[in-house]
Amino acid sequence: MKYVNHFIRTILIFVMTASLFISCDRDQYSTEITEKSGEEVAVLQDHYNDVQANIAVSIGNNMYKLMVNDTNQLHFPTTLEEYGTTNTKHANPFMYPWSNRLEGYYYYFNDQKISVDTTDQSLYFQRDGNNLPLHGYMTKIDSWETVSYQATNENGATHTAKIDFSEHPRLMKNYPFPHVVTMKHILKDGAVSIQVTVENTGEKPMPVAYGFHTYYKIPPMDSHDNYLTIPAEKFMELDDQSLPTGELTDISNLLSDPRHYRIGNKTIDHVFTQLKTNENGYSVFSLEKPNHTLDIHMGENYQYATVYSPNEEGTSFICVEPMMAPTNGFNLYHKGKWDHLPVVQPGETQKSTFKISGTMNKYN
Repeated sequence: MKYVNHFIRTILIFVMTASLFISCDRDQYSTEITEKSGEEVAVLQDHYNDVQANIAVSIGNNMYKLMVNDTNQLHFPTTLEEYGTTNTKHANPFMYPWSNRLEGYYYYFNDQKISVDTTDQSLYFQRDGNNLPLHGYMTKIDSWETVSYQATNENGATHTAKIDFSEHPRLMKNYPFPHVVTMKHILKDGAVSIQVTVENTGEKPMPVAYGFHTYYKIPPMDSHDNYLTIPAEKFMELDDQSLPTGELTDISNLLSDPRHYRIGNKTIDHVFTQLKTNENGYSVFSLEKPNHTLDIHMGENYQYATVYSPNEEGTSFICVEPMMAPTNGFNLYHKGKWDHLPVVQPGETQKSTFKISGTMNKYN
């Protein structure tokens, strides 16, 4: 009998070893570059977790799809072709070189006034209701170049793209700092990370105040309960043009329950700061929908976050925006109303990361 048991154990070990080998040999991740509607698109897939990220490289390097179980978690209510030709902004546009609005068509750095020229039709400029320039001019730029893309079971599915500003006079005109900006998307273990690196290749210091204007898809807020955790202590007071004054106010004066705020209770378009971090150094904004929760992890260099939630019937999105600096940060710094502007010295680099992960809610 003991020989029979030994034989059975041997067979089981062989079967388990073979299964493990087959499992390890399978490709969990894949990355490809393709063309959709005439645009260069990178497609990253995590086959085990059923997650896919599509990045429109030639339209601002915008991750316009984050598919989880065949559902796009990003708000992208249009086609790729329409998005590239219309004055709209959706999904995950990169706000560069400034986040949100400026107080005018200019900004200052080291007492130098830099004018913003919006006459170049090849750049994408938006204006708010007060005719102020919004979101930089890179949200739909076609200058991103794919550097590499690959997929391994160890590192996940990745895509890296860059822009060397010194090679593009039209970009340098409004942001006259020679530098290389690199963006890397990493899809691994069901979560997507977006890493940005700014390398100062010039001879003078350069300021950085970029961010992402991420639109998350939610069920219509007037008919469903959606909640957002905002891990902040303070928010910035705004003037009548929605520009920060530099004054900070306790978050309890705006939201009674920022740790479980019901989206749709009021209109929010505020800059939050003094963000609390977890043991990994991330500030985590949790978006709880009826059947799915998304966690937005902002790395340590994202010290500010704008939450934009218009309280309008039928609204089916909320924006949670990681930012290096508050709205109008260049000019706030110049006026002495804010003193934390990140500056990259010649020959140095600055890096930032934010990550999106999700889980299905247990009660569904």
